[in-house]
Amino acid sequence: MPMNHDELQTYLDQAESNSIHASDSLNAIHKKAFDYYALNPMGNEVKGQSKVKSSDVYDVIESDMPSHVRTFLGHNNIMKFTKGNTEREKAEAKEKTEYINFLIRKQPDSYRTQLSWLKGAEIYRYSAVNYGYEEEETVSHREWEGLSEEDFEIIKTSLHIERNNGADVDFEELKRKEKDGRKDVRAKITKTRGKYFVRYIDPERFVITKGATCEDDAELIGHDDYVTKSDLIGMGYSEDLVKDLAIVSGSDNDERDQRLVDQGGNADGNNYDWTGQLCKLETRYLRVDMDGDGVAERVEIKRVGRDVLEVEPFDHVPYAVLCAIPLPGQMIGLSRADPVMEIQDQQTALLRQTMMNLYQVNSSRMAANRNVNMDDLLTNRIGGVVRTKGDGNPLEHVAPLPTPYVGDKNLILMQYVDSRRAQRTGSLMANQSLDADKLHKETATRFEGIRDAGQAKVELVQRNFIETGYRKLFEGMLWMVTHFQDSETEIEVLGKPLSVNPTLWLHDQPVVPEIGLGAGDEDTVLGNMQALFMLHQQLSAEGSPLSDQNKKYNIAKKMISAMNLANVDDYFNNPEIPEDLLQYQVEQLQMQNMQMQQMLQQAANPLAEAEATRAQAKLIEAEAKQETEIAKIAEDQRQFNEELKAENAQKLADLEFKYNELAAKEKVQPETPVLNEMQRRALAIQQARKEFPELTDEEIQRAI
Repeated sequence: MPMNHDELQTYLDQAESNSIHASDSLNAIHKKAFDYYALNPMGNEVKGQSKVKSSDVYDVIESDMPSHVRTFLGHNNIMKFTKGNTEREKAEAKEKTEYINFLIRKQPDSYRTQLSWLKGAEIYRYSAVNYGYEEEETVSHREWEGLSEEDFEIIKTSLHIERNNGADVDFEELKRKEKDGRKDVRAKITKTRGKYFVRYIDPERFVITKGATCEDDAELIGHDDYVTKSDLIGMGYSEDLVKDLAIVSGSDNDERDQRLVDQGGNADGNNYDWTGQLCKLETRYLRVDMDGDGVAERVEIKRVGRDVLEVEPFDHVPYAVLCAIPLPGQMIGLSRADPVMEIQDQQTALLRQTMMNLYQVNSSRMAANRNVNMDDLLTNRIGGVVRTKGDGNPLEHVAPLPTPYVGDKNLILMQYVDSRRAQRTGSLMANQSLDADKLHKETATRFEGIRDAGQAKVELVQRNFIETGYRKLFEGMLWMVTHFQDSETEIEVLGKPLSVNPTLWLHDQPVVPEIGLGAGDEDTVLGNMQALFMLHQQLSAEGSPLSDQNKKYNIAKKMISAMNLANVDDYFNNPEIPEDLLQYQVEQLQMQNMQMQQMLQQAANPLAEAEATRAQAKLIEAEAKQETEIAKIAEDQRQFNEELKAENAQKLADLEFKYNELAAKEKVQPETPVLNEMQRRALAIQQARKEFPELTDEEIQRAI
C-alpha cells in the first residue's frame, strides 16, 4: 500500500532522529574547533591574569592550506576520465574531463566554494558540498526615454530576439507627454535559465545517518537552507502556499544565530514584509518504500516546518563529503584540528604561566616593617620616594620578596610540546627539542628528513580528499550533466572554444586522479618532467616508437602547470588541435619557400658564383705564399724585438699592397661581386691576428 503524507512525515522524523543533525555533542566539538582556530576566548580566563592564547590549531591549518590551494585550485585538472581504445572513446573522455573540470573549478564562485570546502575539512570532522542542476528565474526592468521612431523599432527588434531565446517580455509604452515625436518605453524581462552549481554547506546544516560509510550508503542525507519567501516563489512554489509557511525564530539555529551576531547581523532576520521573512527549507534524500512494493527507493523531499512542498523520486545523492583523517569503516573521522587542540591547551597554559611569572619578576611584592611609610610604599610611581624612620639603612626596613624566574624552564617544556605537535601533524619544526648547544649540529639532511615527513602527512590528507570527496563530486556532476543537459554547449579551454554535447556520450568511463602524491611540489614535478622530456628527445633521435609529439606535449603541459603559468598554448602547439598543426605547417612551408628562393637566385647567376669561387681560391693562394715570409719575420722578432716591430709593420703594409694589387688585377663581369673596403680590411685584420698574436689590435689597425 502506498505511503500517505502523515506516514512519510513520521518516517522522516524517525530517520532524522538517528542522524548527526540531532547530535549536539558533534556540533559542540565543531564549535570548539572553530573557536580554537579563530583564537576566540577559551572561557577559562581569570580576571587580572594573562589571557594570551597559543595559535597551534591556526598554525597547522594555515600551513596546510597553501599546499591544498596549489594542488586543488591550480591551473591543471585534478581528475580525468579514462580513455578507451577507439578514437571516439578518447574524444569522449577528453570532453568529459574538460567539461566537468570547467563546471566544478572554473565558475565565478568556484574558488570561494572550494576553499571553504577544503578549510572546512581541516577545521571540522567533515566538510560537505551540495551539487546539482537548477533552473532560476530572473526578472529585470529596462526603461528607455526619448526614443525616436527608428530607435523605437530597434528596441522592439531586440526584445523580439529576447522572446525567441525563451524570455517572457512585457513591453509597454509609457503614457507620458511626447516631445518632438519621441517616446518613453519600459520592458519587464523574465528569464528562466538552467545552471549547474556546487555549494558549500556549513557543518551544522548537514544531515546524514549516523554510522554511514559513504554518502550513498546513508538512509537519510540532506541539508538545511535559510531562504526568504521571495526565494521560494522564485523556485516555482505558489504564493498562496509560501505566504503561510513557518518562519525562522531566533532559537531555531543557535550556531547560525551566533555567527550572524558575531558578524554584526540580525539573528532574527524577520523585520521585513512577508516576502523577506526567513524560512528553513529542509532538503532530504530518504530511502523509503513509497509505493509499497517492498523495495526502498531514494526520494527527494522538500519541506518547511511541517509543510511538505514536494516529494519526487531521485536515485542520486547530490553531496560530496571530505574528511581529513578517516576512521575505519566510517565516513566521518577526525579533523586536523582534533589532535592539536590538546596541544594548544598545553601551550596556552605554559604561555600564560610564563607571562605571569615575568610580570611577578618585574613587579615583585615588597616586605616592610612598621618603620616604613605605607602610603609611600603603596603609591607606585617611577622615581617615587619611600620614607622610613630612623637613621639606619632603609633596606633594613623594606625589601622585595624574591620571585624565581622559571621562563627558561618553561621554554624547554614548550619546545617539547612543539615536538609532539610536529609528530602528530607533520607541521615542520626545524629545531624540534634541540638543546641550545646542539643547534649548530643541525644538518641539511636532517632538515630535509623532517620536511619530507611533514609533507608526507599533508599529501596523505590530500589523497584522502581526492579519493573520497573529489571523486564523488566529479562522478556526481557527470551524472547531473547526462541527466539534465540535452543540447550542445561551448566552453573555453586554454583560450580556445570547445563544443560539448553530452547526449553523444555513450561510454561508461571511470574517473581517476590526474594528480598524485607530491603534486603540490612544483620543483619536484618540474624536475621529473624535464628528465622525461630529455628521455623522449633521446628516443625520438633513435627513431623509437615509444615517443611521439602527443607525449612530448603532455610533458610540456605539465611543466607549464608546475611553473604556475595558466595557458600552455601560449608556449607550445597542441598536436591534437588542427589549427595549431596548420600554423606549424604554414611556418614550415614559408621556411622551405625562402630556401627555394635562395637556391633559385644562386642558380640564376652561375657566373657570379664561379667568379666568387675563383677569387676565393686566389686569396687562399696568396695567403699560402705569405706563410714562409711570416714565419721568418716571427723568428727574427724573437731575436731582435725592436727591429722585428718595424719589420712587422712593413710586412703588414706589404700585405695590404698585395690585397690591393689582387683586387686591381681581378677581371670580373659587371654583376660579379667584388670585395669592398670593409671586407678587405676585415680579412687583413683576421689574417694578421693569426700570424702575429703578439701584436695588439691597435698596432694592427695602425699598420693596415
